[in-house]
Amino acid sequence: MEQGNSIAYYSKLKKLWEELNVLQPMPQCTCGVMCASTCDVSNEIVEIMSQTKLIQFLVGLNECYDHVKNQILVLDLLPYVNKVYSMILRVEKQKNVQLNFT
Repeated sequence: MEQGNSIAYYSKLKKLWEELNVLQPMPQCTCGVMCASTCDVSNEIVEIMSQTKLIQFLVGLNECYDHVKNQILVLDLLPYVNKVYSMILRVEKQKNVQLNFT
């Protein structure tokens, strides 16, 4: 997917993830644990899906965000994609403010 601005890019990507989730829903735990949130396998699947979305988002970002991508990828605990998206928006706003003052 080719990226325009980050808002449009994230919106398109999020819509694709939602469509994929409808077509290929996440498997439900059948281990018998009373609460699905305590199932280790379910939690691990959610974490893997979250990391996959983050990597997909980062890979598609324009090169001007390489410094942000590098900072994120060296973290011990990767943030959720929506957190990274808000970081990208802040960087964009800072760039726009700097451009307006020059």
